[in-house]
Amino acid sequence: ILYITMIFSYSLTIRPDSACLWIPYATAYHALFQRAHLSPRETILVHGASGGVGIATVQFARAHGAQVIGTAGTDEGLKLLIKQGTIIY
Repeated sequence: ILYITMIFSYSLTIRPDSACLWIPYATAYHALFQRAHLSPRETILVHGASGGVGIATVQFARAHGAQVIGTAGTDEGLKLLIKQGTIIY
């Protein structure tokens, strides 16, 4: 068992094999809101948006009211981004 203090100011006990569920969302939250100070109605570009951190970033930004432009390296990734509501290039 791994003990981690996360960005939400509380301790969280997780199993090491389940860290992959939490880390992408914590990383995306930190990048968007603590570093970039994302505001609603801004437009952001997420390069590699079909990966774990990329999808988390897309979901947080869209929920916050931002317009998201995303890139992906495969056709499957592009389909996933369309389902998430991003503009793809």
